[in-house]
Amino acid sequence: MELKGRLKEISKFVDKGSNILDLGCDHAYLSIYLVEKGIASKALASDNKDEPLLSAKANILKSSLSDKITTIKSNGLDNIDPNLYDTLIIAGLGGELIREILKSPKLNKDATLILEGNNSEKDIREFLDLNNYLITDEELIVDKGHYYQIIKAKRMNDDFKMNLDSLELTFGPIILKNKTQIFKDYIERNIGVLENKLTGINDTVLIDKINYFKGALDYESKRYN
Repeated sequence: MELKGRLKEISKFVDKGSNILDLGCDHAYLSIYLVEKGIASKALASDNKDEPLLSAKANILKSSLSDKITTIKSNGLDNIDPNLYDTLIIAGLGGELIREILKSPKLNKDATLILEGNNSEKDIREFLDLNNYLITDEELIVDKGHYYQIIKAKRMNDDFKMNLDSLELTFGPIILKNKTQIFKDYIERNIGVLENKLTGINDTVLIDKINYFKGALDYESKRYN
């Protein structure tokens, strides 16, 4: 199986030999790809709905990977044994929902987290910062005209804090550090949308938002030197 777009970019964040939990697996394309390519040793594909799980099971059987990929129905982490995975992938959900899932007592706190929220990425990073995680990698990608932030994190000791500032919580410390062309396009696109709304109106809220995005372009990160 081959992947493209968002799922292909997420696959690049997975360490070789991982035992992954793909939460909200949909058709299990990501799990199948990771195991087929020898990136993941095993995969647990989970969803809270019957229809995608039936599709996932059919795709796994078709790929002859039933011995390495298991499916399970679970609402978040409720039915998941934390000992079955060392890498947790949650992609395609809202940031607030991802944060709530990560609060579960069933979370394997030693697992590497690979998270891609459809919105509210700030909520994800706030959770990571408050719970002693270090963001080890990030990327802003664009797929079919939509922008997505992929975040990889690992829990450190109980005294560890990143102490992310407002811009880092919103855009990501590594994304701000790298300032790729995709990031610049994303910022300029948002500034353009806001400036169009501002035409002929002295709206201080919109002006503050525009300046906030401009501040991201000018941001000088002292992290990850």
